[in-house]
Amino acid sequence: MNETELMVNLVAGRHETVFKGEIITEAVWLEPLTSNQMHDHIGLESHALNWLSAVPESVSYVGLFVTGLTACTVAFLQAYVELSPDFGLSLLFYDRDSRTYSEMVWHND
Repeated sequence: MNETELMVNLVAGRHETVFKGEIITEAVWLEPLTSNQMHDHIGLESHALNWLSAVPESVSYVGLFVTGLTACTVAFLQAYVELSPDFGLSLLFYDRDSRTYSEMVWHND
């Protein structure tokens, strides 16, 4: 990874994320979500918009480790589309058989 890449978990604490020998600790949602928060779709999207807006301009690529919680994933993608930032985005999914991540390019800037 280099300084123009930001590798981040969707939700912290779901499971340990190790990628290319590094533990990924950054997360869009740093705290566990309550049931009420998980069903506050407007609040989830607002949180994602705030997070995306704070990504440094030097970042050209975000790798998002999808750690569960479909509502958060959808809110993040809606926010990304709405904000239309200047960095590329890939979703990374854990493959338990190979113990690696598969990449789905969402937007390649």
